[in-house]
Amino acid sequence: MTWSIRRTDRRMNGYNDFAYVASPNTYSFNDLILARNWCWETWGPSCELILFRKVKDLEFITDQWCWHTEFDNLKLYFKSSKEANWFKLKWL
Repeated sequence: MTWSIRRTDRRMNGYNDFAYVASPNTYSFNDLILARNWCWETWGPSCELILFRKVKDLEFITDQWCWHTEFDNLKLYFKSSKEANWFKLKWL
């Protein structure tokens, strides 16, 4: 399983909330779910990006990461370089 990770920019849905985005190089829901479960265990619970913007003030989710699968775009978003680097150590 290989991933691409890069800084977010204005073209990306998570730009205002997250600094980095990771996408699997091959289209695989299995890869996304494995990595998402690891993120959940590492930083705590999160939710889909579209829901993140609606519930991020609630204390039961973290603001360190979230995922995006709308229109079959498989992505994980990370708050800062700290989370992105942890992800790189595990998955790249």
